[in-house]
Amino acid sequence: MRALASVVAIAPGTAGFACYDPTLAERLRLSREEAARLIAWAGARGRSAPRREPMWAAALTGTLAFAAAYMPLLFAYTALNGHPGPTETAARKMTWTAPHAWSVLINPEHGLFAWTPLALVAIAGLLLLWRRGAGPAAPTGDRLDTRDAQRVAALALLMLAVQAYTSGSVESWTVAGAFGQRRFVAITPLFVLGLAALSTYARSGWPRRALVTVVVLCVWWNLGLMAQFGLNRMDRQKLTLGANARATFLELPLEAPAIAWRYLTDRGSLYKLPRE
Repeated sequence: MRALASVVAIAPGTAGFACYDPTLAERLRLSREEAARLIAWAGARGRSAPRREPMWAAALTGTLAFAAAYMPLLFAYTALNGHPGPTETAARKMTWTAPHAWSVLINPEHGLFAWTPLALVAIAGLLLLWRRGAGPAAPTGDRLDTRDAQRVAALALLMLAVQAYTSGSVESWTVAGAFGQRRFVAITPLFVLGLAALSTYARSGWPRRALVTVVVLCVWWNLGLMAQFGLNRMDRQKLTLGANARATFLELPLEAPAIAWRYLTDRGSLYKLPRE
């Protein structure tokens, strides 16, 4: 801004003349000074102790925000069902004691860890982050305070537990017809956080090699299940771990080039395949 003010202040016939506008030059100079004062004020305010809001005020604000976000759903329920709640059919699907909470995690019928074992590795990373904080290999400028990192990990684990509780409370917990436990897709960023935490600890040597090997095997397991699911070579409602493992690690690697070529050149032949 200072440079622009200097340029427009050069009079005609003077070296460097481009556009002579003394009024604009003065306004630019005043604007620069005002901006400098604002920056100095903001810096001084930032260095001062932050003002703490009362806990009750924060709770009230959160409650009002929740109510405002929830009101459209209540209006929609009232318009569709005649009362501010779901239909009786949907209401009967929930059991608040979450009898299927463990099943959504470990059951071969679309259990998260059975279909996506990489999620279990990610949770191990969140547990490590919760216990020990940011890894020693994390960049110094980006490293969180240890307590902050542990707090983030604890909240991530809590959200995972709440998701397992919610999914386990639904009678249709298997999400039949879907690939794996699809209700956990929304918390994928939490799994990424866990894997990132593991990578900051396993930076070299055998820990790094072990982590890479486990991640590659887990990814290949999912790719193999996707191929079997799409080719209709498996029971889509549950895993048969022995048969699925044999197909994933022994049979599909040999067939992968032919399947890829078929996908690229004759994709229609892959639709509505009979069960093998």
